[in-house]
Amino acid sequence: MHETSTKVQSLSITEIVIEFQKALVSLYPRFETLDLAGHGEGYDESESIEEFLWQIMVVGSLRWRGDLEEDDVLPNYGFQIFSGHTHELSVVMEDSRYGRFISFNSARPFDDRPYAFLCFVGPGGCVLEASVNRVARFELREAQGDA
Repeated sequence: MHETSTKVQSLSITEIVIEFQKALVSLYPRFETLDLAGHGEGYDESESIEEFLWQIMVVGSLRWRGDLEEDDVLPNYGFQIFSGHTHELSVVMEDSRYGRFISFNSARPFDDRPYAFLCFVGPGGCVLEASVNRVARFELREAQGDA
């Protein structure tokens, strides 16, 4: 068992993930100014920053809450297919849809708000997209196997 933070323990998993999403939203104008966002053309430099923040803000906070041990592994941010993980982050939507969280994104050209939507893998392996405003909660669970 490692040290925990009472401040982080007072936050729900949903609050932690939404704080991460807010950090991405606040950085997006800087990504645009420095032309770091790939505009949907494959890998872009902003993905490295997103993964770094994911590890620090979400994975690190889950460790500080005591939800993850040092050898526990969450999938990398933004990856639909992965292996070697011990836990995964699930999202439950207001309309009862649910699945394994992948990432936040924009639904351009339909909506210009950065990171206003999320992608998740639903039952049967279908990748689904939904508005962040429709999230009921995020949950941490043990991995269900490679997906």
